[in-house]
Amino acid sequence: MQLRKLLLFLCLIGSGFTATAQSFIVKGKVTDAATQESLPGVNVLIKGTTSGTATNLDGEYAIEVQDENTVLIYSFIGMLEKEVSVGNQTIINVTLESDSQELDEVMVVAYGETTKESFTGSAGVVDGATLEKRPLASATQALQGAMSGLKVTGSSGQPGAEPTVRIRGIGSMSAGSSPLYVVDGVVLNGGISDLNPNDIASTTVLKDASAAALYGSRAANGVIIITTKKGTEGSTKISFDAATGISQIANTGYDLMNSAQYYKQTWVGLYNSAFFDESTPVTHTEAMDYANLNVEARSGWNPYAPYSDDPYNPYIGFNAETWSPELDPNAQLLVDEDWRNAVYQTGLTQNYNLSISKGTASGSMLVSAGYFNEKGVVIGTDFERFTFRFNGNERMNSWLNMGVNTSFTYSIGNGVPSGGEAANPVRSAELFNPATPIKLPNGDYNYENQVSLDFNPVGLAEKDIYRSWSKRAIVNGFAEISLPANIKFRSTNGVDYTDVDNLEYANPLHGNGVSVNGRGTSIASSVYTLNTTNLFTWNKNIGEGFLDVMAGQEANKWESKSVTAVATDYAFDGNPELSGAANPQTTSTGASLGSMVSFFSRVNYEYKGKYNVSASVRSDGSSNFSEGNKWGTFGSVGLGWRISEENFMSSVEWVNFLKLRTSFGTSGNQSFGAYSSLPMYGLGANYGGMPGMVPAGLENKDLRWEKNEALDVGLDFTIFKNISGVIGYYYRKSDDLLYSVPKSPTTGFSSLFQNAGEIVNQGLEFELNTINIQTQNFTWATNFNITRNRNEVTALADGQDQVIGGTQIMKPGSDRYQFYLREWAGVNPDTGQPMWYTNSESSLESGYEDPLGSGREVTSNYNDAERVMSGSALPKFYGGITNSFTYKNFDLSFLLYYNYGNKIYNSDYAQNMHDGSNPGANLATDALDAWTPSNRYTDVPRYITNNTDLGNQTSTRFLEDGSYLKLQNVTLGYTLPLHISKKMRMQNLRVYMVGENLLTWTAYKGFDPEVGISGGTSQSIPGVSKLTFGVNVGL
Repeated sequence: MQLRKLLLFLCLIGSGFTATAQSFIVKGKVTDAATQESLPGVNVLIKGTTSGTATNLDGEYAIEVQDENTVLIYSFIGMLEKEVSVGNQTIINVTLESDSQELDEVMVVAYGETTKESFTGSAGVVDGATLEKRPLASATQALQGAMSGLKVTGSSGQPGAEPTVRIRGIGSMSAGSSPLYVVDGVVLNGGISDLNPNDIASTTVLKDASAAALYGSRAANGVIIITTKKGTEGSTKISFDAATGISQIANTGYDLMNSAQYYKQTWVGLYNSAFFDESTPVTHTEAMDYANLNVEARSGWNPYAPYSDDPYNPYIGFNAETWSPELDPNAQLLVDEDWRNAVYQTGLTQNYNLSISKGTASGSMLVSAGYFNEKGVVIGTDFERFTFRFNGNERMNSWLNMGVNTSFTYSIGNGVPSGGEAANPVRSAELFNPATPIKLPNGDYNYENQVSLDFNPVGLAEKDIYRSWSKRAIVNGFAEISLPANIKFRSTNGVDYTDVDNLEYANPLHGNGVSVNGRGTSIASSVYTLNTTNLFTWNKNIGEGFLDVMAGQEANKWESKSVTAVATDYAFDGNPELSGAANPQTTSTGASLGSMVSFFSRVNYEYKGKYNVSASVRSDGSSNFSEGNKWGTFGSVGLGWRISEENFMSSVEWVNFLKLRTSFGTSGNQSFGAYSSLPMYGLGANYGGMPGMVPAGLENKDLRWEKNEALDVGLDFTIFKNISGVIGYYYRKSDDLLYSVPKSPTTGFSSLFQNAGEIVNQGLEFELNTINIQTQNFTWATNFNITRNRNEVTALADGQDQVIGGTQIMKPGSDRYQFYLREWAGVNPDTGQPMWYTNSESSLESGYEDPLGSGREVTSNYNDAERVMSGSALPKFYGGITNSFTYKNFDLSFLLYYNYGNKIYNSDYAQNMHDGSNPGANLATDALDAWTPSNRYTDVPRYITNNTDLGNQTSTRFLEDGSYLKLQNVTLGYTLPLHISKKMRMQNLRVYMVGENLLTWTAYKGFDPEVGISGGTSQSIPGVSKLTFGVNVGL
């Protein structure tokens, strides 16, 4: 404020020297484009002269101009300069955009702050305004596509689900790969799904070891630092935001058969099973009779006569040319259920946030409350969250500043079973055939089907319960003392407490609970973490240099507890409490605790405003390890050279900023069980009626930290005042990685976790920010980023050359998630049987030359086909493109998010292409192209009831290209002009519409190509599209 007043005073003095020649007076007002607030002290200069004026305290100005050809230049510190041609205008109102390239941006980094110009590491920053414009349940989802090196994957449409976040690749084989989260300087235990995105002021993503090394053993996977909002100096500010929206599944994926198609295909399967049975040859007529006799039983229901006790055959003949039965023209289709439509629904979202803030010269305060409610796109799913925050600080005197940051979250979520569980409604929607009625004529739900007897996803959604209650409190207090000699001491102490209760209830009438007359499971768990951080900082100008030193100590203690109880045999349905069950089954408890103490230091030195050197070291002692391995020391060094400040660059006017930086550092990872190094014993066993215990885990004294070494080289630049960007290269080696190594059976255990693996990630990052057009009323800006990451396993345990797990393999030279599958060769045109390449050096007994002409040996015996490395689940590159537009008071932005070069194993599609091996289950419409004698050249094997050809077993047949381009976000807003808002006694009023995950372009056949990092599908709730309408009011 003092600077603005000084500029205003100087400009007013200067305005007295304007030219005396004048034609007319131009008046107007200058405002901040982002806040719509008036800008006092803005220079308004007549181009080509020294004549000008400045805006007053209300942002208003008046200036004499010579003629209509005059051009006015508007400039202000921290804002982009703007030129406007006067023409015949007498009133010119101007908005100025923030010039982030010219500002010496303050960045929140490990245990402090720095500036973009002085920073020697690699980091990305997203401000709170970006999060506010996207009313999402999770703050991390809004980071998707925002910067290079950061991959955010929202692989589940479950309300309240936390996305998967990875920074610069996968750096572990079995320990955690998630980044460390730090909120207001305090390390969190777990993720940030409980954090209200509307409370966030800024998010900094530390990507390289130099930036993250101060967090030592927890920083191997990067660090995300979140700073919450504080009160600002000035009058009391009240902000209220209300948004509501609808959602639906983003993509329907492949088509499923309707009941007419399904019933016909079932008939064809029976016909084929009889006709192609070489052991008992039959005629066409006999095969038809066999199909007619068994089709209703095999289907489970006859859609042409669903409730008749008398058999009814809707087919009157057989067409050999189409290889299908001929339908009686009088047959009437009475049942054609759409199980997807029954399971999926339109979701509804509500999001309300209120904040009150106040600041003075001595302190500030902010109070906020939020409510989020989302009804999911799958029946029975929802999520409700209440949040409260209080942040305050007060300067008690000239040497003491104290403050507290507190947040409380209470949430309730209802979910559904996942994966292959029979009660999973997503699975049922794909497999239940459309000839099976959802409800019976009397209105009761139908529980008879061929896939999962006594299951109906719609009926079970009204009876079964999968509910969780979560309470989380985070309280941090600090005291900062200013000592002599420019030394500051800051002590921060806090607690992070989470309490979660889960209740699962399987009703006694249908579904999972029938066999035990109902089952109830209650799990209560809690985790608390105590944090203490003490910091000393000192800085001083030394000649032409500036030295900044920090030293600190930190201690963390955590404890988790859990209680699980199971009971069965409920007296009646509808009472889910375990007290309503007559037969207690099992009760178990668990507890885990650990601690860590750390010492660390950092030194930053800047010389002549051109050269930067930084170094840090941290030593961590953890209770997770045995004696001799408890302590790990990590460090980093970084160099920066601002080339643009050199004298030889003074004549290169188009280069505004150019900095070369490099860093090297080490960090660690200890994201595994607290007692992994100790011998474990299981309690609760009994022998001869006496209580006892049994060995549960081998002692592992050699267990030690996973280590991470990273090299980073980057070039930051700004040119032509409107183009800025980053070009970077990184090399990250992670060694001493933990994974399960086979052991001799004589030990009593099949495997043991050991530090034996090594993975290397290296890649290129590029970011480009441009202001493409900027006029008085219109601006267009673009952000483009791309990341190319290469992941490679470089070492395994001694004596191991590969590790095979499920559909994937780890071996030196391949990446962490390399598919290892049998290679699909197509369909034998003569027999209709599936074929796989043998990939064998010697001819197999079952092998034969490929009839499709590849020249390779194939086999129709699935077990004889050899597995080959088939592609990676990890993308070759990914990134985002954001375009932002403003026109007067309108704003529009859209984000394109892309991912290229990865594979997805589509197991969901494989289940719906079962070739008759799972009779009663529905099929994809692609199965209508199955092989027949009249359809010999196809990629779909013959369809035979109870098929044993194994055509839909795991192979490259269902390995698909996972590349995609998404219209991830579109935001359209309108801000009421400031003078109108003030008349309404408001600081601002903005209405907006936001669309999320609106369009996807992909070759993938499934619901959503944005799947988990391992590249598999698990019949989880697919991704959703959302459309939200909202209003933001400032008072």
